Amino acid sequence: MDGIDESLRLHGVCRVHQMADPSFTELLDRFQGTDISPEGIRSIISIDVNRVADSCGYSVPLMSFEGWRPHRDLWIDKKLRQFGPGAIKRYILDKNVTSLDGLPAIDPDSLT
Repeated sequence: MDGIDESLRLHGVCRVHQMADPSFTELLDRFQGTDISPEGIRSIISIDVNRVADSCGYSVPLMSFEGWRPHRDLWIDKKLRQFGPGAIKRYILDKNVTSLDGLPAIDPDSLT
């Protein structure tokens, strides 16, 4: 058991940057040089943090990061190989315009 048992809470205002937003392209540049494949990024969430607080983490389980799973990038590569450019956007239009509970999710106009 390394470290202290605390939880960090960030309070603020969230914004969803979708593909059609000018801010999306600007923020997408920040992912260059990372292991994240830009083809699969459906939106980018930014938060203007106005309060940082901590609290006890007594009920938070112990966890450790062991690495990224390869499945996402393998899935993206396969979709692009099978169905060509635009395959990910078509998949998003088919599967991600609404959430599992039927609420609006990805704006279809943002994908054009």
